[in-house]
Amino acid sequence: MPAFQAAVGEGYHVIELDNKFTKDDVCICLHDSTLNRTCRFEDGTPLADPMPADSLTLDEIRRFDAGLYKGEAFAKTRIPTLEEVIDFVGTSSNTHIKLDNVFQSFSQKRFELLCAVVRTSGFEDRVGFTCKTLPYLAFLSERFPDSELHYDGSMTEDVLSYAK
Repeated sequence: MPAFQAAVGEGYHVIELDNKFTKDDVCICLHDSTLNRTCRFEDGTPLADPMPADSLTLDEIRRFDAGLYKGEAFAKTRIPTLEEVIDFVGTSSNTHIKLDNVFQSFSQKRFELLCAVVRTSGFEDRVGFTCKTLPYLAFLSERFPDSELHYDGSMTEDVLSYAK
């Protein structure tokens, strides 16, 4: 959250983030697939064994400090949920959120859960999606007509024609 707060404070118009799911199917904002690079035990000790986000519940993940690796000023930072980040950005600024295409690797169930978070946020028009494939682009354009869509896949004349 400190990074998102700083971006909003600096007046950034777009914040891109990656999402992962916890074992109990909560969508969190985390770049890596494991907690190891960014999380520490409360005493500052790094995590030794690989800890994939989807092997732990949200309550278990919230026991780790996600700020100490950046310094004492960020101690006690917790990994936020997507809902928390959307709510913060939506109620505090004109900043938009861009979800990286990592969601395309989610199971159908988890993809639907991510979509439900966006749909129920009240800020659909401020959450965008980056897609690597045309089927996702088409699906999201129908489901979220007010969201900004970005295409990250190959560019050919056929793709451009389809995207129109």
